[in-house]
Amino acid sequence: MIDPSALSACAIRVREFIRDCGRDLGTPRNQAGLDDSRFTRLALELFRLQVDRVQPYRRLVLSRGVKPEEVRSWTEIPAVPASSSRQPEGDRF
Repeated sequence: MIDPSALSACAIRVREFIRDCGRDLGTPRNQAGLDDSRFTRLALELFRLQVDRVQPYRRLVLSRGVKPEEVRSWTEIPAVPASSSRQPEGDRF
């Protein structure tokens, strides 16, 4: 089980990133601190928290042969099928 403070800390970083994206719209990304490495670090952190915390998502990730500890880029993070949001909670994934 994951420490709730880890979720809170990640949520704070996500909000800061979103705020920075809006504030720095007229500034080149690399000067605004919005470089790809910052986004990738945040995406990987959130992915690992979700894999640890959301068992249906963990099953989906593992069923696709993805090893969460080996994911190095946000482009490797498995997407959730849109159809899963239309199913009853217990039937997702």
